[in-house]
Amino acid sequence: MKIALTIFMALALGAQVWAQPSPDAEIDRFFQSFTEKLLRLDPEAATKAKFFPAEEQLRLDGMLTESSREHTRRQLDVIGGALRDLRRFDRSRLSPSRRVAASALSWSLEDLLRAKRYLGPAHVFTQNQNSAHSRFVTLMLQTHSVRTPDDARTYLARLRQAGKAADQWIEQARAAGAKSGLPPVFLLEQARKEVLAFIESAPED
Repeated sequence: MKIALTIFMALALGAQVWAQPSPDAEIDRFFQSFTEKLLRLDPEAATKAKFFPAEEQLRLDGMLTESSREHTRRQLDVIGGALRDLRRFDRSRLSPSRRVAASALSWSLEDLLRAKRYLGPAHVFTQNQNSAHSRFVTLMLQTHSVRTPDDARTYLARLRQAGKAADQWIEQARAAGAKSGLPPVFLLEQARKEVLAFIESAPED
């Protein structure tokens, strides 16, 4: 869903706000705390952001983000709590940059919570970069760099979790198929033929 976008919005707003000295320390702490909570629930995003101190960052770099409806509910619970906290701030007393940051984040959180009622099994295997298998490949080939022994250990730790992650994706895909139907059989058969032809062809072909 749009949760990943909200994480990086919080990061961007936080970076913009924290760089400007002002008396609004309380909302600065709120942005910091909220971003930390979301990133701890999404270790893959945490690896991309490199947000935490070394020890905690290393721990998160050895984890995959859980893929389940229960985990999505935990993320939405954090978002709901953050929105309640954000509404307690008197925005008229905030500096202009913080007022804009608070309004933008509030709109994003409200949008996510409005979509909560449509929460259901996700179609995880799709032909775009947001599909589960594409995200995993991108994470392991492009995002998770290996420059130190610790990087190598966390990389291997993630690889060892790939089987469990794939099981979660398959469970989600089956639930989505049972709820909202599957594509026509002829399309699935044609897609299967094309995939098999690709993986069975010789490299020079």
